[in-house]
Amino acid sequence: MAHPTYADFLRLPELFDTVVPNTPPERRRVHAAEHFFLIAHQTSELWLKQVLLDVAEAVDAAAERDLEQAAQYVRRAAEAMHLLAAHVAILRHLQPADFAEFRPWFGDASGAQSAQFHGLRRELGMDGHPSPLYRELQEAVAERLRPPRRRVDAMAAAEQVQRGRPADAGRAAGHHDRPV
Repeated sequence: MAHPTYADFLRLPELFDTVVPNTPPERRRVHAAEHFFLIAHQTSELWLKQVLLDVAEAVDAAAERDLEQAAQYVRRAAEAMHLLAAHVAILRHLQPADFAEFRPWFGDASGAQSAQFHGLRRELGMDGHPSPLYRELQEAVAERLRPPRRRVDAMAAAEQVQRGRPADAGRAAGHHDRPV
C-alpha cells in the first residue's frame, strides 16, 4: 500500500475547494480581495477548532489531576490565540472599497455568528457561567495543596500528645481535632 502524499494526507484539494469567492474572476481585484477575506476567516475558524480541542483536553487533563499536561494544552491554545489575533490584524490589508463590493453576497452572515467563537467564550467563562477549565484547575490545585491524609493523622496525634492526651483518646471519645 502506498503512503499518501502531503496533499492527500492534508486533503488539500478538498480544503482548497472550500475557498470559493462569489465575485467573478474577471473582476480580478475584488475577486482576490474576497478570496483573501475567505482565507482569513476560514483559517481563523480552523484555529478556533484547535483551541476548543486543546481547552477541552486541558479540562480533561486537569480533571485527571495531570496538571503538567493541562498546562501544555493551555500553552498551545494560547499560542493559537496569538495566531488568531494576527489573522484579525491581517484584515487591515483589505481595501474597504473592495469589501463593500463583495459584502452583499454574504447577506446577514457575520463573523459574530461563529459558533466556535461563542463556544470558546463559554469554555473560558466569558458568557456569565463558570469556566470548566478554571473550575478543574482550581480543584486540582486545591487537592495538591491539601496535606496527605496520613500526614494529617500524624499531625493530629502529635498535637494530642502535646496536650497530654494519648493519641487515640480523642478519637475514642468522638473528638476530631483535625481539619476536614
